[in-house]
Amino acid sequence: MRSTILTKEQVSKAIKGLVFKVLTDNYYWTVDIFEWRKIAVNFLKTAKSYQKDKYDCDDFATNFKCFCVSNYGLNAIGIVIDWISRHAYNCIVDSTREFYLLEPQTGDIFTLKKRRKRSYFYHFSIVLF
Repeated sequence: MRSTILTKEQVSKAIKGLVFKVLTDNYYWTVDIFEWRKIAVNFLKTAKSYQKDKYDCDDFATNFKCFCVSNYGLNAIGIVIDWISRHAYNCIVDSTREFYLLEPQTGDIFTLKKRRKRSYFYHFSIVLF
C-alpha cells in the first residue's frame, strides 16, 4: 500500500463546512479511497459487536481511528462528534484530497452530498484529526 503525505493545511482545506475542527498533527498519511474501503472491511472483521452505552458509535469511531494508525500508519482520519444527529462516526481525506464520511459500524463510505442528514448532519460538529 502506497501512502500519500498531506500537510495540515491541505487536510484543513479538505474538511468542508466545519466550525469546530482540531488538527493535532502537521502531516497526515493517507491512501486512495479504494484502500480506505479495504481497511474498513478489515476493521469490521475484528471489531466488537455493538453494545448500547458500552460499545457504541463513539467507541467504534475511536477504535477505527486507532486501528488505522496502529495497523496501517494512516492518520488522515477524524472522529466526528455530531451533536445534532446524536451520533459519532469518522471522516477521511484520501490521497486525492477528497473528503468522505465513514460509518465505522458498517464500513460505508460516502460524500457529504450523498449522506443521510438525519444520521450524519455533520455541520456544527466537532472533528478531531
